[in-house]
Amino acid sequence: MLDCAASDLPSSSLQFCSQGAPPENNRQRINQQWRNQRRCNKLESPRAPGAKTIEETRPAISEALGLLNDNHSFYQPKSGSVIAHTRCTSVPASTAPISVPVVPSTIGYVRVTGFMGTAAEAAAFAHSIQETIKVYDGQGVTGWLVNLRQNVGGNMWPMITGLSPILGDGPLGYFIVPQGAKMAWGLRDGVAYLDEQAKDQNKATFRLQNEAPRVAVLTDALTASSGEAVAIAFRGRADTRSFGTPTCGLSTANHTYPLSDGGFLYLTTSVMADREGTPYGGPVVPDEVVEDSAKVAERAIAWLQAGAGE
Repeated sequence: MLDCAASDLPSSSLQFCSQGAPPENNRQRINQQWRNQRRCNKLESPRAPGAKTIEETRPAISEALGLLNDNHSFYQPKSGSVIAHTRCTSVPASTAPISVPVVPSTIGYVRVTGFMGTAAEAAAFAHSIQETIKVYDGQGVTGWLVNLRQNVGGNMWPMITGLSPILGDGPLGYFIVPQGAKMAWGLRDGVAYLDEQAKDQNKATFRLQNEAPRVAVLTDALTASSGEAVAIAFRGRADTRSFGTPTCGLSTANHTYPLSDGGFLYLTTSVMADREGTPYGGPVVPDEVVEDSAKVAERAIAWLQAGAGE
């Protein structure tokens, strides 16, 4: 059994209680049964009878994560395989590699992939995106094609920092916790922040020649988690439109809880909202759904060109 009072499971964050799994139609209550509960019972699991070590509780942890039914929480042991019940609610139309579209000379093209790595690697990742933007900007482009297709997530902050010349300063979104409080995130002087705290110091050292360009954002069902956060960052931006198919549906945020054995539990504790406060929690539907993946960039480029010079 997995005892919610186990010393290595923080009582404020890991309490699986008797209310059952959170209702699917109420994302504002995400994982409340893991947090701040007055009563807590033991989770009896036939898959881990008489467990006395953390290693022996893994079947029960897997069962508990499955019962949460949030699609995003997972357990990373110190060694061995990740325990997760993560799945996209949107079905990918294609998993073929993303090809670089042919774009007119007036349009800049930026592909942002998923990323996980060290601080130094994050800095290099953000810098590479900014350098791509800088090259196109030097050519005097008037619009941008930002490709988030097959961005499976990871660390959102170097993605946001890398795109900062296009996104611009200001609040870009919120994380909304079950009690309804909002934590703002965005860019300030080119530095990514969350709730007034800097998350990435790798600021851009230049501004676009055209500081208010038209932007087209591409998404698909493999745009997930932090990739969805980037898509949401563009929601509400002036002269911006998204194309493709709905995203994976993991537009929620996980909090990291270190465990005494060196493992980590990542629990979904909030839903993402855009700069206007609109909450998501599921797939982010593009402004213009284009089912044919071969025609997504073509449609986006047509829209960008239609607004050139406006």
